Amino acid sequence: MSKAIKIINNSFFVFAARIFETISGIVVIGMLARYLGVSDFGEYSLVMALVWIAQPIISMAVPRILVVELSRDVSKAASYIGTGITWNILVFAVLALTLWLADALLGDMPFYYFTGLFIAFFLMLRQTVGSVFIAYERMKYDTYTSLTAIFFLILLTGGVIFLDLGLEKVFLAVALAQLCGFVASVLFNRKVAGFIPVPAMDYKILKRLLAGSLALSLIQVMVQLLLYCGVFFLKNMSGNIEVALFQAPMRIFTRFMIIPLSLMVALQPVFSRLAAAPEKKSELVGTTKTVLKNLMIVSMLLTLIAFTTATEVISLIFGNAFTDSVAGFKIIVLGTIFFFINLFYVMLCIACDRIKSFAIIKMVELAICVLLNLVLVPDHGYIGSMWALVLSSCIMSFGGYIFFRDLFQKESLKDMFLIIVTGFGIVAVLNCAPSMNFIISLTVGVFCFVSAMIMSKMFAWNDLRPVMSIIGRKTPQGESEVKE
Repeated sequence: MSKAIKIINNSFFVFAARIFETISGIVVIGMLARYLGVSDFGEYSLVMALVWIAQPIISMAVPRILVVELSRDVSKAASYIGTGITWNILVFAVLALTLWLADALLGDMPFYYFTGLFIAFFLMLRQTVGSVFIAYERMKYDTYTSLTAIFFLILLTGGVIFLDLGLEKVFLAVALAQLCGFVASVLFNRKVAGFIPVPAMDYKILKRLLAGSLALSLIQVMVQLLLYCGVFFLKNMSGNIEVALFQAPMRIFTRFMIIPLSLMVALQPVFSRLAAAPEKKSELVGTTKTVLKNLMIVSMLLTLIAFTTATEVISLIFGNAFTDSVAGFKIIVLGTIFFFINLFYVMLCIACDRIKSFAIIKMVELAICVLLNLVLVPDHGYIGSMWALVLSSCIMSFGGYIFFRDLFQKESLKDMFLIIVTGFGIVAVLNCAPSMNFIISLTVGVFCFVSAMIMSKMFAWNDLRPVMSIIGRKTPQGESEVKE
């Protein structure tokens, strides 16, 4: 199988897994929003925000480093995965003890906070084991694992709703579904790599993993804090209803991230190998600029689609009780292009070993977001928190460009401005005609943007040649390659 075909297949399976997760996630969230109501859905969202923040703390970015290490050398896969699992267990134990102490000191902490910690734990174990599928470039097994977790998530959550078991059992259902996904990843790992992952401890491997993961884990924690810090401000200043109105559009918006995440997972091994070879610098630059430009085009198309269908999407998924979330959804989708770009930066900082310096930029972004929340939330509620998130991400996008300017060069900055000005200009025009049917708005907006990209020569098939030449090249003599 040629490298081009292999990467296309892997990209398809990664994208398919994320698509399944997105669809099922939206279905489940819609079911829960209607079942729990606005206030209880706000409480559910608060706990899940803590889950998403706990995930990178438990993983310490070990799965990402495992992908890089195993992509270069799979001879010690069992030791690497076993050490990664042991580290996940140790960090989970520390967090569980911390939560228990907090409960003992503060009291009245609902049990589902502990269940939420198990959700994060099982999900991170699954990702640690799943790094084998990425490194071996056998992503179809990642899809199979996702399907397993999805099946049990829908089955168990649906059962809780049907039997009217309450909020606590909702979290228990999610935890059990993630446990099933982890078990599936362990079984598939035996088929792919020939071993059952078990806890192990190789201190040399652990040192190597943590050396590259500590700064990256800090970045991942800050990414989650950036997304969900508004939840905590709203909880303390406004209550559960404002939390629910904030989280409803966010739970849809974060599903958009399947596109850059899937692409970054598929391209991570390629970028890692290019960045490790100084003689490939020109190929790395060409591929980086091409991927960034096309990622921005796709993200702006998503912005146009989501903005023009915001009312219909919110009403269909969450019902009329969440109508007030429409304005927030329109605001947050304006940040799609910035979030896509920032995820690309994270992948680049891993491949190019610039994690520690990049973490400083993320700290600044988080600080700006917190400051904007402090200023905007008291007077504007969840709308202010949405704007804080979009504006801080916008600042991060341009700060990241400066950090990676040796890879992007001036052409990428020009492309960035042209795509942003064109897309936001069309959005502004459509927003001035609110009485227009959403189907007409959607058609006109997409047509105008695509036409503008073609006429400005921003999108052309020739732009994909650098990428195809990289992924289609034969592996040189002596370069390790995982066999089918």
